[in-house]
Amino acid sequence: PKTPKPRNSEDCKIMATILLDSGAHTLKGTVASGDFDMKTEYNGYIRSKGGNIISLGNRALADCSEGGFDSRSHAIAFPQSRGLLQDSNIQSELWGRLFTQLIPDADVLEATRQSKLLMTLQPNQPEMIVDRYCQMIFEDFGFQEAAFLTPHSAALNTVAGGTCHLVLDCG
Repeated sequence: PKTPKPRNSEDCKIMATILLDSGAHTLKGTVASGDFDMKTEYNGYIRSKGGNIISLGNRALADCSEGGFDSRSHAIAFPQSRGLLQDSNIQSELWGRLFTQLIPDADVLEATRQSKLLMTLQPNQPEMIVDRYCQMIFEDFGFQEAAFLTPHSAALNTVAGGTCHLVLDCG
């Protein structure tokens, strides 16, 4: 097997740019190469009233729709509330599940160490939350580079021509 190169190696090449929209309800992501195949992951989880996590992400969504959810003994929870990060450990786990979908035939951590991340971030985030996102991006996943942009500026950057635009964000 190949030995992974150290992160600070001069010949470390960027494998891909991963685009991530870390929405409060749904994570959306794609690799910015090829066909831009969009993948999604439910950004929530089911926990018992005692606090134990029962299921995460898309599995939690399936459990709810298949009748495996009992509101007397379980609760639906989200790692973000009102656009603010509340539980970074759960958020990191859910990002990992999305990245696994985006890079199915590779070691996710090795792939992210050779990639850049472009992530949408809600405007006016407290510095403490932005710092935690950076910690997750660089320490948990080891991305080479990261950039944040607001969903509104991302939408405006994709619109060609004209001087007046309306961006409707229903998220």
